[in-house]
Amino acid sequence: TWFVPSIKYLSMVVLLIKAPLLCLLILLILLKFKISNDILRFCGIYLFEIYILQRLPMIIFKDLGILDVSIYLYFAICLIVTMGLAIGFKFVIKKLDGVIFKAKKQEKQL
Repeated sequence: TWFVPSIKYLSMVVLLIKAPLLCLLILLILLKFKISNDILRFCGIYLFEIYILQRLPMIIFKDLGILDVSIYLYFAICLIVTMGLAIGFKFVIKKLDGVIFKAKKQEKQL
């Protein structure tokens, strides 16, 4: 019959329902219990920078062949370099924001 979806599409629908429900469940649990430590705090502060810069070390070190040597070494180096890039990027952006908005503030005062 035309109104009964196939098993393939039914499983997709179930997945589309389960995924947001899992996110909602995790959100409700985290509203009830506070999970806090220094690593999570650091990741929260630098989340955007880590997100936009994570692929750079992965691409570079994969091309250098470190992934072929050891996946654990590759992971450790990428993690350390990504954190360093995130800290440096945030520092530069804060300095740039200070210069740009200081100039705009002085223009408004004139």
